[in-house]
Amino acid sequence: MAEKALTAMIQEAYIKGVSTRAVDDLVQTMEMYLDRHILVFRD
Repeated sequence: MAEKALTAMIQEAYIKGVSTRAVDDLVQTMEMYLDRHILVFRD
């Protein structure tokens, strides 16, 4: 499910012409957010 959401977000950004650097920054932010939530879930 998360992979589909990430793929859809990247596709939407590409269609709208968002720069690859901005998309990369967004993906890195999402990864940090998810990592933090996974750690909380595991504890």
